[in-house]
Amino acid sequence: MSKKETVAMKSEQTEVAKPSRNELRRARMRAIVLAAAALISILFFIYGHIQKMEAEKNYELAEQNRIEAEKQHDTAVVAQYNASMLAQQLSKAIQSLEGCQKNRK
Repeated sequence: MSKKETVAMKSEQTEVAKPSRNELRRARMRAIVLAAAALISILFFIYGHIQKMEAEKNYELAEQNRIEAEKQHDTAVVAQYNASMLAQQLSKAIQSLEGCQKNRK
């Protein structure tokens, strides 16, 4: 093998081993795009997790409000029953009073 052939083979090997500038630029661009996509995915994950925590907090608050509303409803039903009973007693008292007044005359 002559020197020219050896030099030609070495230059071919270095050309094969070294990617072209365009290939490097494309590979760099792919890496940037993939890194950006990964970053966006991580941001969406964090946002989703924050939303989930807030939804759970709101659910707990709504559940507490539901329980409080049921208690107030029960209290209102009892108050309404008591008012009805008092109205009946008042009506009976008025009738009794009217009966007494009629008996006096």
